[in-house]
Formats: sequence, structure tokens, C-alpha cells
Amino acid sequence: MGALLPVLAALLVLQVFAARPVADAQSTVLAALLLVAGWALGVIGVGNWLARHGDRRALRAVERGGQLGGLAVFALLCWRWGWAAWAPGWTLALLPWVLMHASLWWGLAPAISRISGVPWTRRALVLHHLRFELAPVLLVLPIIDLCEWFGREFGTLAWFSGWQGLLLSLLGGWLLVLGLLAFLPLALLPLWGAQPLPPGELRRLLERDCAGIARLCLWRSAGGAVHNALAIGILPRLRWVLVSDDLLADLPAEQVRAVIGHELGHHRHGHLWLYLAFALCAMLANWLLLEWLAALGESLLARWPELAALPEDWLAIAVLGVLLLGWIRGPFAALSRACERQADLAGAQLAGTTAMTSALQAVARLSGTPEDEPSWRHRSIRERVRFLRACARNAELAAAHHRLVARMRLAIVAFLAVCALFVASLLLDPVRAARQVADPVQELAAWSSEEPALARGLAAADHGDSGPLIAWLGAVDAGERQRLAWLQLGAIERLGGDDELWPLRHRLAALAVMRLGDASLELMVDNAWAYALVAGSAEPTAQDLAQARRLLPRLEQAAERLPPAAAHGLWDTIACIRFLERDWTRAAQAWERALAGLAADRRQDGRGREEHAALYERRLGAARTNAARQPGEALLPLPRLLRNPP
Repeated sequence: MGALLPVLAALLVLQVFAARPVADAQSTVLAALLLVAGWALGVIGVGNWLARHGDRRALRAVERGGQLGGLAVFALLCWRWGWAAWAPGWTLALLPWVLMHASLWWGLAPAISRISGVPWTRRALVLHHLRFELAPVLLVLPIIDLCEWFGREFGTLAWFSGWQGLLLSLLGGWLLVLGLLAFLPLALLPLWGAQPLPPGELRRLLERDCAGIARLCLWRSAGGAVHNALAIGILPRLRWVLVSDDLLADLPAEQVRAVIGHELGHHRHGHLWLYLAFALCAMLANWLLLEWLAALGESLLARWPELAALPEDWLAIAVLGVLLLGWIRGPFAALSRACERQADLAGAQLAGTTAMTSALQAVARLSGTPEDEPSWRHRSIRERVRFLRACARNAELAAAHHRLVARMRLAIVAFLAVCALFVASLLLDPVRAARQVADPVQELAAWSSEEPALARGLAAADHGDSGPLIAWLGAVDAGERQRLAWLQLGAIERLGGDDELWPLRHRLAALAVMRLGDASLELMVDNAWAYALVAGSAEPTAQDLAQARRLLPRLEQAAERLPPAAAHGLWDTIACIRFLERDWTRAAQAWERALAGLAADRRQDGRGREEHAALYERRLGAARTNAARQPGEALLPLPRLLRNPP
């Protein structure tokens, strides 16, 4: 039972539910204890039934169902009781899932022993899986916890904010991964009980085969039987091949050499590095896909607004889980199967095709695995044997497979190179940097100090004359105009209230009359300008209203075209203009659409959504009140956002 996918999914659950509110510490801990205990009793009962009545198919179904069920119970604990938010650090947070997974192994040990024919004690099976499947993760998590604690205590977490912080976290994270993978074998070997092979002719022969590639060690598995070998380590002097004592005892020398040759093939062809490069590709591809998925989500919400009622964190779990499963069981599975075939060829080259195929069949027999049982990472034993025999008859097949792996490696390197160029273009793109800058006000001030003409244009606009700023915008290229627009819009988002928009209306007017070369950015500038004109002052002038009215058709056309979640700000501006025109009915309709769009906008955090919703509700109420008043009665003014009212 592999634990790679389940442990990655459990860490994903912790990440997604990390912000869930905690019920209270006592209830959270009690819920964790009860859920883990109930789960353990359930899987032990199912395992006892399987040990008496089950077959291999039922065992496989229970294993997979147990992994999914344990993950669902863990997700419920994190979602309902806030375990992920309460637990101090990743190590403790993962503990309930580890205990549930260990209880699954404990409960299924008798069934595995009877159905596979390989005797396992409960304790030995749990320790085997903990040591060889979960130990790498469980050793790494405390180091990550220590890094996060250091960042909180010494303020280094602030380095990872904004666009540059994202790149820094990516670089730092992968340096940490490489460092851990390079030196993790030094911690795993004692944990696995690795020791030198017994002296003799076989040891001398195997050490000769491994010379210059990796070191050779033996591991013992008390309480069960393991016929396997594995390759660990990525640095030349820190690479090992481990072989189990059962494999060494039960296979002839040439078959043992074939198995060792298979593992040496992984080292010789750099498969571990290839897997790391693929993982980096998948991470970068997911990062690029998230924007597309966000756009897809908005279009789905526009078509089916009832989807907005679904919990956001559960939707995130579903989307990210599908991405994770898709990468691992799709492209990675294809890469893994290709590398395993290449390693089989290496074993056959070292010990001969007959020894390699016999070793595969012997390992399948001794581990109780049918030769035709499918494997998403290796292919079935029967397919592997058939391929090796075909290569023995036709050497071109082996050469073609080596070329296939080489093309896969080239594709991964090419993708990473494209991503590197893309990242470099982002770093060198002032427009992108302006969109991602952490403090647009400070960035705008720094730019103005370096560009006297821009500083004069902004100062003149702040005093009511937009001419010098328009002249500066006309003298620079579209990229510089876009950069200024993004910085100005970013600065507006940091303002405390609507009244602070009023002094900026001439800056926005200058940007609005120039072509920026980006239709969506031009729309955002038009919307900000119109809003500043009608909501930036308690008493807009007739000229302000006339300018806003000229922008109204463009704003309405865009609001009708965009998904509701992306258009609620436009509908608010449209409603404000209609309100000042005393068109109460259409103003109320626009605010109703703004509220509906806000409810579907998942980009807003909780506080921002509540603040906007309260403002829209007040404005909608004012429009309805004015519509109901008789001629001559006093009308309500437009409610404005004033975070610090006088």
C-alpha cells in the first residue's frame, strides 16, 4: 500500500483548511481523539472480516477505500473543528492522519498475510510502512516547522510577500528540498537499520558492480517478508542501493545482481533528478493553470450562480486534488513506467535478460503478487518480462526506449527553460511588477523622484491641471502608461474612504483620455474616474456628473458582458451615477446586481466582502427610500464609504 498520494493529499487538506476557525481547544482535541479511535475500531473490524472471508480484489478495494475514507475523516476534523488552524505546526497537525493510516495497516495485517501468503505481524507491518513510506515526510516536517517559527520570530516571513516574495519562496523552497534530499539518506539509513552485507563472494561481486556509482547496504525486516531493493540519494558520494535480507536469502546470486543492476540503473540514468525536475514542472504548470481555473470558475458561476453556495475550501480541495491526482496518475505515471523499463534494461545488461526476467517473476511469487496485476508506476510483471524478452530478440527496441526517455528528459528541460524565460520576462516587465508591488504608494513616490517630468505632471493634476500629466503620458510608451495606471489603481485600493478619491480625479482623467494599450486596464481606469467624480465628494458638481454620464454607456456595456463576480464594482459606479440623476429605479436595479455579483466574487476576503455588502445595502436602501418619497419631501444623499468619518 503506497502512502505517497495519501500523504500529499493530507498535507493539501492542512494547507486549504489552515484558516478555518477553531471551535475551541478542548472540543478540537476531543474530536480528534474520538474520530481517530472510532476509525481505528472500524478498520480493525473490517480487517478481521477480510482475514476470514476476503480475496485479493476485496483487499485492494478496502485499502483504497480506507485511504480515501481516512482522508475524508481528516478533512472533516480540519473543516468542522478547525484542527489545521489549532495544531501548532505541520508535524502535530498531520498526527491524526498518521494514526488513522497506521490503524489501517494494523487492521489489515492479518488479511494481507492470508491473501498474499506473506506472513506479517501487525506491529511489523505498521513499522515497515512508517519507516519506508512516511519517515521521509515525518523527518522533513519538523524542519519546515522550525523554518516557519524562525520566520515568525525574526520577521523574515515578510520577505516572501508580493511577486518577488513568490519567486524567493519558490527558489528557497527548492533549495531546501534539494538539501534535504541530498542529506536525508544519512538520517534514513540508521532508521532503516542499514548495515554492510555479510562477507563472501556475493558481497564482493555486488560491490564491484556498484563501484563508482553507489554504496551497497542491507536492511532487515523483522516480523514480515520484504523482497525488494531501492535506490536513494542524489549526490555522487551520498548515493546508496539497499537490498533486503529476504531478497538476498531467497534469490540466486545472478538474480540478486539483476535486481541490484535495476537500482543502479536509476542512479546511472539520473532518474531521481528527473523525478525532481518533473515535480518542479508540475508545480510551475499548476501555478500557470490556477489563473485559467479561476477564469473558468468565474464563467461557471456566471452560468450556474447556485454554485456560489458551495463551500470555497471544499471546492479548493476538489480542484487541487484533481490536479494532484491528474499529474501523478497521468504524466508522472508515464515517466515512471518509462524509467522503470530503462532500469530493467540496466539490470538485464548487468546480469543478463534471463536473470532479470527470472528475478522479476521470483519477486512477484515471493511477495504474493500475481504477474498480471497492474501497477501504475511499473507496469505488470508480465508486461515487463515480455518487453525484456522482446529487447533481447531485437536490440533496436531497447535503443528506441532509451531515446524515448531522452526525449522525455529533453521535454522537461525545455519546459523549465521556457518557465525560466517567462520568469525573467516577469522580473524585467515593469507593468507586471507594478501589478504585484507590495506598496504602490511608495513605488509611485520613488518613481516620481527619479522622473522629474512625471513628478511635475502628478503635482499639476493634484492642483486641478491634468495637461502636464497628459503631455508626459503622450511622450512615453504604452508600457510606461500601463505601469502608472496600475500603480495609481493599486494606490487607490489602499485609500481609507471615498473622500480620498476626490484629489485624484484629475490624475485619473489624464489616464482615461490616453490609450493604454490594454482594454481591461482602460475600463478599470474609466470606472475609477467615474466613481471618483460621483462618490469622491459629498456634493458632486454638474460638470462632474456630466463627465461621469459620458462614461456611463461604456461602463454599462462592460458590466453586461463581464461575469457577475467581476462586474459588481462597475454596477456600483453605474448605480451611483443613476442615483445622482435621480433615476431611483435603475439605481436600485444596479445595486441589486452589484450585491449578486459580490456574493459570487471569491477574490474578496471576508472583511472586504462584508464592507462592500454593507455599503451596497445602504445605497440600495437610500435609492428605494427616495423612490417612495413624494414630490417636495427631502431626499437621502448618496451613502459614501467613510472609514474615518469626521
